[in-house]
Amino acid sequence: MEIYEAFVLGVGTMNSVKRYNLVIKTLSPVHIGDGSEVGKKEFVLDRNLAIIPDMRKLYDYCKQRRLGDRFVNFMQDNRPLFFFFRENGIQKNDYQRFISYTAGWEGNERPAAFKSFIKDSYGCPYVPGSSVKGALRTALLAAVLSKEQGPRFKEIYSKSDNRQVARTIEETAFGSINKSIFRGLRVSDSQPLDKSGLILCRKIDAGVDGRENALNIYRECIKPGTIISCRVDIDENIIGLSAEDIEKAVHSFSKIYLDCFLSRYRKFIPESQRNKTMLLGGGTGFVSKTFIYPLFGYEEGLKKTSVFLSRKFPKHHHTEDVRLGASPHTLKLTRYRETPVEMGLCSASFNEIKS
Repeated sequence: MEIYEAFVLGVGTMNSVKRYNLVIKTLSPVHIGDGSEVGKKEFVLDRNLAIIPDMRKLYDYCKQRRLGDRFVNFMQDNRPLFFFFRENGIQKNDYQRFISYTAGWEGNERPAAFKSFIKDSYGCPYVPGSSVKGALRTALLAAVLSKEQGPRFKEIYSKSDNRQVARTIEETAFGSINKSIFRGLRVSDSQPLDKSGLILCRKIDAGVDGRENALNIYRECIKPGTIISCRVDIDENIIGLSAEDIEKAVHSFSKIYLDCFLSRYRKFIPESQRNKTMLLGGGTGFVSKTFIYPLFGYEEGLKKTSVFLSRKFPKHHHTEDVRLGASPHTLKLTRYRETPVEMGLCSASFNEIKS
């Protein structure tokens, strides 16, 4: 069944919920933040590792060495934690007394701070179900808007207030919050992930001219090659779609993203890396979480995106995007093992759980 027809008709083929294990493999670093930042007094760098101490254990360790007052006074000045370690003879073999975890790190520029990855109450990173469901929702909306019913949504786009247009289009496609077809799609948080799989990644803005602008902004990420597992329940009588339909929508959005945006940055990202993939988490860029290109295609979408971003960020020169052939005119990257990679690139597959 065509995805749009399923949405409109609201049909299903089963009278019960189907359960799946959604297996996501990270192909590049993935960041899902908890809204906090680890500051320069909360970690030290040791070659290719960031050492993150349990601050309570570190304070207890300092008290045992009669350094408690020094530590309290030090925390009130402006120097990184490394200086306290050096001045008070705290060595590597002491770290196990207070360490919480480590994160891999590479590069020449030492991070002053980094944005923290979300963790559970035991300190283990995990992927919230809401993040996964958001990525699936974006792909399904793209599938609807890219079909022949596009003119109706284009009219909504042209007549709606910019602040309300996304909500209006989504409610038209999926129904209002209380009646949304997404009541039939439930995604659990992932299983806890190993803390040893965390790395620090620097934010890089890449231009269509091939230039890179490395910013002194770092994010704590899950490294490539990590397997993430989420439980997904699909009620086909409500959502009107199968797991196969959802996978097709993800792959379709990946192709739209490649054709309309990523292909303008071939120097950085070979097309072979972008076959049937999804983008997950933060730092993945405007196009990965919006519907303008699926709705309008490349040429018109380029103009619409340029106008939208020019109004929202008047100082960022988005009026030049059409001339440059890409809007936004920067691609969000990081480096992993000295190679430029997209943020949040993943593969995903549904495996049905048989009762």
